[in-house]
Amino acid sequence: MDFCRLAVKLYQKVQPNASAAPAAAFSDCENVCLAAALGIVTGYDDGTFRPYQSITRQETAAMLDRLYTSLGGKASAANDKPYADDAQLSDLARSSVYAMREIGIMQSKENNRFRPKDRYTQEQAVVTVERAFQAVKKY
Repeated sequence: MDFCRLAVKLYQKVQPNASAAPAAAFSDCENVCLAAALGIVTGYDDGTFRPYQSITRQETAAMLDRLYTSLGGKASAANDKPYADDAQLSDLARSSVYAMREIGIMQSKENNRFRPKDRYTQEQAVVTVERAFQAVKKY
């Protein structure tokens, strides 16, 4: 939920006059309606958001990609140099992971490994949201 808060704040900073109709509330969390309305978060297939569950690096990449796109950014998911652990990426996150690498928002960890299932920390979230802000300012 903290990451959603950061993402929405960035969106509002870049698009201060934009408004989004509230999305239907998730069955377990009503506080992320704006992020859902903006298309930044989608929740899980069972209709939940799971606000207290840690997010993974690949989930973060997908949310950052949707945030970047909602702010008008365009990134290609160049996959000419796949990560060493590419097979561990989910099909839903793969293009987002490579798109975020392409524009410099998220990078590999060690030995060209993305570590898609590693937990994403608050410190990492602050850094990547700042990188997204810098990337959006370029266009």
